[in-house]
Amino acid sequence: SNLIPEKIISPRQAFTAIKKSFIKRSIGQISGEYIIPYPPGISLTSPGEIITQEVVDYILECKKYGMHVSGLKDSSLEIIEIIDR
Repeated sequence: SNLIPEKIISPRQAFTAIKKSFIKRSIGQISGEYIIPYPPGISLTSPGEIITQEVVDYILECKKYGMHVSGLKDSSLEIIEIIDR
């Protein structure tokens, strides 16, 4: 599978069209947030990129092990901001 997310719109456009979604329902949607797990501190997605199954699986693994995910406003890792197309 392709681990590099596809950019659909610019980060500026992404920030102006945000709505919220449950993490598991966000697959195939456009991210409105950066998703940066620590470790390693490398962005999984940026605003404007497609949220893939792999990204969601990684977030859920991070949650399972109590890892910190920067960028998501919801620290419980239940809700993610996505773009209203």
